[in-house]
Amino acid sequence: IITSDWSSDVCSSDLDIVVHRAAPAPPGFDARFSALSRRYVYRIADTASGPAGRDPLRRSAVLWVGGELDVAAMAAASEPLMGEHDFLSFCRPRRGATTIRTLKTVHWRREESGPDAGLVVLVVVADAFCHSMVRSLAGAGLAVGRGRRPVDWPAITKIGRASCRERV
Repeated sequence: IITSDWSSDVCSSDLDIVVHRAAPAPPGFDARFSALSRRYVYRIADTASGPAGRDPLRRSAVLWVGGELDVAAMAAASEPLMGEHDFLSFCRPRRGATTIRTLKTVHWRREESGPDAGLVVLVVVADAFCHSMVRSLAGAGLAVGRGRRPVDWPAITKIGRASCRERV
């Protein structure tokens, strides 16, 4: 039921969004292709996350995995991926598109507080991403964190010693 005073109910929250300034975008601006960077965050609940990590209300936003992940190994595995590299091994290449990307941030950590407390979180920031690149980076980190691959495996894959993508 909508009351005559619905706007005060909807707009009285401390979480209101306020726009302080707006301006027209320059000619040729494209929100997708003109961005200077992009950011992805993956959230994973393992057994060390405890029951709070497996919140059924967040099931569509948090990956649930069995066992405890080795977050330190995952973090070490991601370090050599920083910077500009050809990420062909982590992408589904598209005709005419480059697979050379610059990773500005790639880190794994277990959150200690806030809404993600206990979860393993991957943050990846880059100038651009290839198709399926972040999913592949997350999968490589999970393979290391589960002990299925050595810490240097993602870096070896990146620099082309693996001629094709391996199933993790």
